[in-house]
Parts: sequence; structure tokens; C-alpha cells
Amino acid sequence: MTIENIEAEVMALPKDSQAILLSRLLKHLGQISEIDPEITSIWNEEAQMSV
Repeated sequence: MTIENIEAEVMALPKDSQAILLSRLLKHLGQISEIDPEITSIWNEEAQMSV
């Protein structure tokens, strides 16, 4: 499976499911020290508001 395949599948999901997935990915990525936790938090808030 390629990134393009995954992207196409995600884009086919309803918007609320996309937001939930985004929130989960950001939470996972937030565990990596190179990613600013404040930015991750802002994106998580944005994803939750769109649900």
C-alpha cells in the first residue's frame, strides 16, 4: 500500500472520521520529541472542533 492509496482511502471517509483520524495521528506524532507539543495540541483542538 502506498501513501497515495492511504490518502485516497482517507479522503473517501466522512469528514468526522477524517477529523478523528487526524487527532489520533497527531496524538501519536506528538510522542516524537521533534514535534512541538503546542502545535500538536492546537491541531488536536482544531480536529475536535470539526467533528
